[in-house]
Amino acid sequence: MIAKPLKTLLMAALMAPLVSTPALAQMRPEAPAVGYRADQPQVMQPPPQENPDAPSIRATDKFRRWYAGAHSPPMLIFWNRELTDEATTRFADTSVAREESRSAKTGGGQQGGPEDGYQSKVSTQETSRRALNGGAFTPMDPMLSARLETAFQAAWLGTGVEVVDRNALIRKMSTVASAQDRTDTQMLESAALEQGIEYLIEVLPQAAAGSPSGYTFLVKVKHIPSSTVMAQFLSQAQPPPGAAHWVATAGGFEKRRENLTSLETIGAQLAVETMGRLSR
Repeated sequence: MIAKPLKTLLMAALMAPLVSTPALAQMRPEAPAVGYRADQPQVMQPPPQENPDAPSIRATDKFRRWYAGAHSPPMLIFWNRELTDEATTRFADTSVAREESRSAKTGGGQQGGPEDGYQSKVSTQETSRRALNGGAFTPMDPMLSARLETAFQAAWLGTGVEVVDRNALIRKMSTVASAQDRTDTQMLESAALEQGIEYLIEVLPQAAAGSPSGYTFLVKVKHIPSSTVMAQFLSQAQPPPGAAHWVATAGGFEKRRENLTSLETIGAQLAVETMGRLSR
């Protein structure tokens, strides 16, 4: 038989692991925080998104440096117009004949009877001349063409480029041309290019299904004093998408980018792409 004091000691030893004391609790190591690294904030900041306009800004800044280094040369833009090898304007004479019938009553008939009348025919003929060359490169809706051209030209003006107006230059040259040469647009264009124009930019739209504007653009950049091609490329001028953001959908969250495509952004994008080709 175990003595009572010994039995009490054995019971106390068995119960000791089940008893939590403040001293033992302080000795246990704390569990590390899950998901965080040492010396880092509890919430990580997402990386900043790149400005969608950043590529265009870099391209125009590079072009500005190139343009200044080239001593700010004057540029002439041919929008939807091509500089061909035809030195004179060809015309076709057209003639339109019209015939008009007229009738009248004389009032000389007997009472109650049919009145006398007569008919006459008047013939007219109009002759005109129609230019066979030097017109628009591609038929376009006037408003669509105007919006694209305005945005394209505004991008060049916004970078400080000296843009020469074709129509004003031709009218200026017509004042010193003979009466016969004033009708020759090709000759006047050739004379205008000799008035200090260094770069000619041709933008030639061609219909293209699936393009954001309905056209693909053939762009040619020519250095007039040396008659050399500086750049030539095809482009649909698709503007870059806008900033990305998350959208809740039936299937969960989806990352989408804002569509910034319009006639104005297409025209500006085409100008930026042309600047990039010049300043390479």
